[in-house]
Amino acid sequence: MSPIDPDRTIRSLSAQSSADSVLESEPTKPTVYAGLPAALRPPAPGCPEATDEELAAVPPLKDLPLLMLPADYPLPPTLEYGFPITLDQISAICSQYNPSKPINILTESGFISMIAQARISMALSERCGHPVQLSTVINHPGGHFMTFGNNYNFASLKRTLKGKHVRKLQEALGTETPPTWFIDYGSTYWRDW
Repeated sequence: MSPIDPDRTIRSLSAQSSADSVLESEPTKPTVYAGLPAALRPPAPGCPEATDEELAAVPPLKDLPLLMLPADYPLPPTLEYGFPITLDQISAICSQYNPSKPINILTESGFISMIAQARISMALSERCGHPVQLSTVINHPGGHFMTFGNNYNFASLKRTLKGKHVRKLQEALGTETPPTWFIDYGSTYWRDW
């Protein structure tokens, strides 16, 4: 009889398993990802992705983990760097930016209009001296977010973003908290392409 290898276990088939036997030779979530919040870790083969509720519970990250830089496959979720913004702030800043041309902030379906998205992005880009855009994030209750950039353009962001830009956007939004990393609503999962 051959010795038992504790690092290789055979699991019984479940309703979600394929008809082939399941041979597991590595942990379901490699320890390399141990520093990431559980919902941000790539799922093990055959395991489900994190739910929207689990992603919504992930606290903002003060620093970008190295594993979240898109360097190899699978590609990580998109993380946006910046500040949350309220609908009231969006409305006030849009009305101040070009008061002679009022706009509807919300569409009939309740979403922020494209013209309002463009106006808030232009207004705050001018105020802080660095490009910013309105984004939607999953792990902030309001969902609205002004981003300087994301983990996919981190090298460029690192070269161009200065402390003065951050301070000016903080001033425009009335916050003293530092910018943090939030999960982009449109790209929450690890991808193989």
